[in-house]
Amino acid sequence: MIRRAVLLVLCLGLAGCGERYTPSIRLALDGPPLYIVLQNETTYWSGLMDRGCMAGLGLITLRDEHGGICHGQMDRPANEKGRLYAELLCANGNSVTLVFRNLGPDQGMGLARVNTETPGGEQLAFFYHPSRDEAQRRLEQIRTEIAAARENKSEETH
Repeated sequence: MIRRAVLLVLCLGLAGCGERYTPSIRLALDGPPLYIVLQNETTYWSGLMDRGCMAGLGLITLRDEHGGICHGQMDRPANEKGRLYAELLCANGNSVTLVFRNLGPDQGMGLARVNTETPGGEQLAFFYHPSRDEAQRRLEQIRTEIAAARENKSEETH
């Protein structure tokens, strides 16, 4: 009897026996929109996203360095791996595909692909945060880490 009670408590505490564990992030969905900055070696974009986008529902608006604007409405929650997807349509006919993941209650990172006439498009890293300055700082940090990882991989293959 005690053994069954202990097993029941363990199963309930582990989110159900036989079920796959999925970590959760408590999201700060109330408050002003989040700043989002995207950048690669040649292009810079910035904008705002509704906090609801962290849960898969909301509007994202981006503006490139030349004034081009892209908008997208998210309407689906994260997949089983915690990834979120958004497709933004731009005024010039291009589109921007975002794949991202929340890193905390009101911040996260991801990759964007600008889909143009060029096959493959242009890829940019991005970060979002309540503070524009912090989003930019964290993006620069991530880009430095990505460059270092590529450098290390390149040295390992030679």
